[in-house]
Amino acid sequence: MHKELSLLEIASIGVGAMIGGTVFSTIGVVAMKSAVGELILFSLLLNTLITLAIGYNYAKLSAKYPSCGAGYAFVSKVFSRYTPLKLFIGYSTFFAYASACAFYSVVFSYYLMRIFNMNHLGLFTVKLIAIIIVFILVLINLSGVKNMGIVEDLLVLFKVSILLTVIILGFKLLDLTVVYKVASRPLSYLAKGILYGSATTFLGFEGFEAVVNAIEESRSKEHVKRGIFTSLAIASSIYLMVAWLAISMLENGLLQSDKIWHDETILGEITKHIIGTSGDLLLSLAALSATLSAANGSLYAVSRVLYAMSRDHIVPKVLNKLNRNGVPSNSIVLVGLMSIALIFFEAGVEKLGELTSLAFLLCFSLVSLANLKAREETCSSMVPCLIGFIGPLIIMTYAVFCTPRIAFLLIAWIIITVTIGFLIMRLSCRNEKEFK
Repeated sequence: MHKELSLLEIASIGVGAMIGGTVFSTIGVVAMKSAVGELILFSLLLNTLITLAIGYNYAKLSAKYPSCGAGYAFVSKVFSRYTPLKLFIGYSTFFAYASACAFYSVVFSYYLMRIFNMNHLGLFTVKLIAIIIVFILVLINLSGVKNMGIVEDLLVLFKVSILLTVIILGFKLLDLTVVYKVASRPLSYLAKGILYGSATTFLGFEGFEAVVNAIEESRSKEHVKRGIFTSLAIASSIYLMVAWLAISMLENGLLQSDKIWHDETILGEITKHIIGTSGDLLLSLAALSATLSAANGSLYAVSRVLYAMSRDHIVPKVLNKLNRNGVPSNSIVLVGLMSIALIFFEAGVEKLGELTSLAFLLCFSLVSLANLKAREETCSSMVPCLIGFIGPLIIMTYAVFCTPRIAFLLIAWIIITVTIGFLIMRLSCRNEKEFK
């Protein structure tokens, strides 16, 4: 593949994949919860700490085992004898990113129709626009990694500029007392509330892995390490500042919960209060940019995972083909087709979000465990390895405890991905020795 990505483009891929639905809706949903909303800052801080530890493990493993397969490749290298682990993490990443691409494309359609007052056209138009968006993203990715990177740069720059404008103009509204207020709360209340917020918002921290997927197309391997922490720093800072604005304005009566149309629209209310009526349009444009960049980053990342899996004969070798622009064209097209198929199951895509979030948590824990096992080779510290391994498991356990049905879905997910993986791998291998 062509090594054409600069540090800016690599960091943009990470920021683009992370800053999407979390900052525009999920933070508002948690902040509006009367019992736990005031703890949203601490939830985001906990997620930042855990994700930094996971990012550390990714950075160390990518330096030792540079591969666009990212988490899949690391687990495959360290646990080479455990084929079910490789199949689970590979196929989980594939389905998770494909569903994310479909979901963001659908959300883009809703925002676009809202801006142009096209809501009366119905669900068919929503899906048609989403399919067109996926098709355009596929064409951009097929045209070369440099073009994809430039598009991601522009989209990320636009949405981050708008979010930073809102934060800077609203800086005077930040209230430090809302942070001190929770100090007197019982420990059990704090633990429950923080874990709830962490489990709900962790999805917004998962996109940094896309940075590692770019390692084989980066001009320097050092760009990946810097890109991981740069994208995490930008995304987490914006999350924290937006959450702080939300709870400050709610606490001081600048936002009234009974007058907010929907919990997910709280950022729009914040923007209107700070900028004025034009803020609604500005935020909608930022949301368009955010969902488009997140869909683009998801498509890019998973196509590289499929490319790496094909080299290991986990999926058919045809997905290993590069076009004249140096990109895995068949993998990109397959991800596009999968995303389009998932668009027709919009409700399923939304429900799949919960499950894929848990699958990602388990994958991150496995990657951290891999670095823990290989820490002498990667020259890694024990502490971030343990935090990266245990942290996601705690959040996942809490989520499963709150909604037991997800536990059965997760078990079914593991069984299905491993079973399908074995069947496809068996067909992909040329002989019995290679399969073994």
